[in-house]
Amino acid sequence: MSTFRKRIAARRRGAGRSPLTVAVLATVGVLLVVLWQAGMDSVAPFGLQSFEWLTRLTRVDHAIFGVLGLLGVAAWLWAVRFDDAAVDREAMPVRNGPRMTPRRWKALGAGIAILALVALVTQQLFAPQGGFLALLDYSDPGRARNSLTPVGLVAWGACLVLYVYALSDRRRTWRPKSFGPEGIELHVRWEWVALILITALAAYFRLFDLHDLPRQMTSDHTEKLLDVAEILRGQRPVFLPLNAGREPLEFYWIALLVKLGLPLSFDTLKLGMAVVSILTVPLVYWLGREVVDRRVGLLTAMVVALAPWHLQITRIALRIAFSPLFAAAVLALLYRALRRGGRNDWLALGIVFGLGMYGYSGFRPMAFAIPAVVLVRLAHDAWCRRTRGEPPNVLPAAVAGHMASALGAALLVGVPLMRYAIDQPEWFWGRTLSRVTEAETALENPAFLQFLINYKNALLMFNITSDSAWFHSPPGRPALETVAGALLVLGLVTALVRVWRGDWRLGSLILVVPIMLLASAMAIAFPIEVPHLSRAAGALPAVAVLAALPLWSLAGLWRSALGRAGSVVFVVLAAVLFLMMMWGTSTRVFDEYRTSYDNSSLPTREGAEVGEAFVELGGDIEHIYLVSWPYGWDYRALGMQLGDPEWHNVLEGSQANMADAVLAAGEHASDPAPKLYLVGGPIARANIERLLEYYPDAVVVHHDYPVEGKDFWSVYVPPR
Repeated sequence: MSTFRKRIAARRRGAGRSPLTVAVLATVGVLLVVLWQAGMDSVAPFGLQSFEWLTRLTRVDHAIFGVLGLLGVAAWLWAVRFDDAAVDREAMPVRNGPRMTPRRWKALGAGIAILALVALVTQQLFAPQGGFLALLDYSDPGRARNSLTPVGLVAWGACLVLYVYALSDRRRTWRPKSFGPEGIELHVRWEWVALILITALAAYFRLFDLHDLPRQMTSDHTEKLLDVAEILRGQRPVFLPLNAGREPLEFYWIALLVKLGLPLSFDTLKLGMAVVSILTVPLVYWLGREVVDRRVGLLTAMVVALAPWHLQITRIALRIAFSPLFAAAVLALLYRALRRGGRNDWLALGIVFGLGMYGYSGFRPMAFAIPAVVLVRLAHDAWCRRTRGEPPNVLPAAVAGHMASALGAALLVGVPLMRYAIDQPEWFWGRTLSRVTEAETALENPAFLQFLINYKNALLMFNITSDSAWFHSPPGRPALETVAGALLVLGLVTALVRVWRGDWRLGSLILVVPIMLLASAMAIAFPIEVPHLSRAAGALPAVAVLAALPLWSLAGLWRSALGRAGSVVFVVLAAVLFLMMMWGTSTRVFDEYRTSYDNSSLPTREGAEVGEAFVELGGDIEHIYLVSWPYGWDYRALGMQLGDPEWHNVLEGSQANMADAVLAAGEHASDPAPKLYLVGGPIARANIERLLEYYPDAVVVHHDYPVEGKDFWSVYVPPR
């Protein structure tokens, strides 16, 4: 289209409207969609009593709210057409990589040869146990059953160093400023200050009441702390096979914190993953800045800082928080590499992606998301060249070389994990296969049909469907709170409008979300686990960017309407929306999630506190006993909180109801030391009566717990 025709079309689009009308209508659209989402969530904004009727909606009411939501989307779609923000239509710059000199070739060959020796040749010669010169040693009888050998660790590190040395671009691309007698001039950018404040807010939400939320350890937490103890004893596993298999990065991180002086405890586990979650906030800012600009980056950081989804998967203190961390870092590096076209950006992308594979299995679909984004970029560039009458040149040789270097770096970083997957496929793929095949249970529907059902539920997890696992989600709640859920709907509309105008970044980001949801949707054999907030966590950074887009467009519309005064109006609107998000997240996490978690977990912490009081009165941990009952406490969690991971003083019965477990207490009668028995469950009364037969002078104390059916008793036997 000629320039003259473009101007005529622009005038026709703007005919009959004023910028103020557009801004007001866009604001009305946002509020209508927020109201629709409030109806879907059955929550009253700010908890105002006048809105309590939202919690008692009928099916007809939901239909009415659906109409309001559609009107809001229509109003927003009409208004966002006039958002004239620029769209990047430039092709990716083609920057040649460094010239491969003989020295570089020698370094590359030496590194690959060293790693191949320990990872392929020696590992195969000494299979299956490995050996001193192999990459992995499988001879250790501990929990991990595998360990990275010292020789393998050195060879792996040397290969990575030589690879980066051989392929990196070491030409100086910037020069430091020279400072004269005036001294150093310090520039403080407003977005840096804003990012620091947002990160501080995120830290508050992730650290507030961390000791008591969540309060109780579960078997999963016990398994993780035992794995950390394995690393502290000197093992260097690349995969932890027990408890359905786990990637190792969290355990090395927590082991480092313990080495720095923190105790091996549930609190350290929670603190370590809270730090990982806080570090994610600056990374999603970086991603938003790369996809759009700095303002979108800040808005994205704010969305993540207040996202209950992110807080809940963080507070359970498992390795899930690594998934959004690495997803944000990888996507930011990917868009940076596609924008700048330099070798070093591609190498960094490959290294960080490889490291992400050691974090959490939900990150694995990123292996498909990266090629999808690259293909969108290459197709966009080819189309731009074609419109300009240039040769398409779909994949320039220099770009292909950069991509190959990134792929090689990712493979080299992942060599130990791939070696383990080849040697122990039943452990590495066990959890995945149990979800996508009939290995554990029969399928409810044909596989493809069930996948479509799962995918629908996964796509609706942000606004409608909910995770059924109390472990990381209150019942009936979608992944996002009310305001963010509404903004995501409008963000998708905004992104599609910009894609229509040629925005390849947002077009590719839209594709990232369903790809990262594959980790959740592929649970074909267990559809009750779909959606799954933990497995889908890799989609969180891309979702946050989309949710930030409407605020960015709204700012532009108000600025076009009223200038600086419009900016003030937008700040007020954004403040109101973010305050609503803070209220919704606080209610969701610190009230609903806390109640759900406490109602479903067991009071082993209170039991450990009773044990600690017993020790202070002159007893010792060797004379604390847990009398088992059906579906009772995990003795390992109790021992961990008593300060002894090896504690195993549990009385277990052979009967189905464990009624005979207490009989073992009779064998302790000849021991004159003071003793403490912890009793609970449906057979507590019978167990207490039997203990009083053995120890008539014992003191029985009832320990009340706020959740019905979870009270327990301590039976103190004084010394003789």
